[in-house]
Amino acid sequence: MHDKKFILIARSLSIAEQKRFGVFITSAYFNKNQNLVRLWEFVQRYAPLFDHPKLTDQRAFAVVFGQLPYDPDAITKLLNKLFDLFKTFIAHNGLDEHHTDPTQANANFKEQLRLIDFYSQRLPRYAAAAIAKAEQLRQTLPLRDAAYFHADFELSTLRAAYLSATRDKSDIGLGDALQKSEIYYLVNQLYLACLLVNQGGIANLDTQL
Repeated sequence: MHDKKFILIARSLSIAEQKRFGVFITSAYFNKNQNLVRLWEFVQRYAPLFDHPKLTDQRAFAVVFGQLPYDPDAITKLLNKLFDLFKTFIAHNGLDEHHTDPTQANANFKEQLRLIDFYSQRLPRYAAAAIAKAEQLRQTLPLRDAAYFHADFELSTLRAAYLSATRDKSDIGLGDALQKSEIYYLVNQLYLACLLVNQGGIANLDTQL
């Protein structure tokens, strides 16, 4: 179990974050599956390193399902569901309480942006795939309004930060150098500001731009 994606994520959380996640998954508003609660309680016994020899799929199954015959797929599915809950946890903790996204597509995209930020700081091995998924989600946003271009700017910023942190400094093309430059950042800020000024007109269009 030690190399499962959710365990790697749990290992990267601080003690305070682990406690907040525990409170989060016991909330009936976010989770109604008590098997997930039992699985997290078992996993958390071995915090903060989560590398104890007793942290195994078999022991986890016994805690969650009791005397039922062991089924490794059942634990894998529960760990995947815990990971889905973690993504919701990341999104929820990053939400601006004064802002709500009008569509599920926007909400999914915002969740992916926060996941990229989390990965880039703690699990870079997963960041590139998360960025690719975010770029796919961006194309599903229904209206090319100011919110769309703001999301596009956020994604560009996260992508540039990730590339800057991981790429060999001696192998930077002209496009990457421009993207990492302060000029690129300022131009994007100006572009976003112009869109926000005209947000009312853009949002009222009946067709996509």
